[in-house]
Amino acid sequence: MPTEIDFEECFNRIRTGVLAASAGAVDPRTQVLLAEILGIRQSSISDAKRRGTIPAEWLVKLQRGYGLNPDWIEFGTGGQFIIASDDPQDMVLGSEKDRLLVVATAKARAQILEDMTLEEAKGLILDMLPEGATVEVRFNQSWTKAAAATSAHREQ
Repeated sequence: MPTEIDFEECFNRIRTGVLAASAGAVDPRTQVLLAEILGIRQSSISDAKRRGTIPAEWLVKLQRGYGLNPDWIEFGTGGQFIIASDDPQDMVLGSEKDRLLVVATAKARAQILEDMTLEEAKGLILDMLPEGATVEVRFNQSWTKAAAATSAHREQ
């Protein structure tokens, strides 16, 4: 028999993880939206909530579709993501890479609004990642507009 879990905590971790993995493009903020992502009926989510369990099929879909760690979803332990790699060191560095990316992104956002060019912000992010790490850098249009407004303000 599966271990009973706090469904709301799991639901919040799923939402957080899917948002992070999709760079904000997918937001399962309701049971209906989560059901769409999982390809199930909303009533199945209500049933799981009532039982206090997360079906293994959901964990597999979330791991395959978004790289989410099943232990993190159910219990909040381990890294948020499972990294697909043949290099064992990547598994050890997985949660550290996530943490560094969050820290670098926050620093880059703050610097862009002050005096850093987008190219310099990109360099900051890349400098903070472990050597050999691969990352895709996306800048939100609002950051670009804020940077342009700050730059225009300084020129006056």
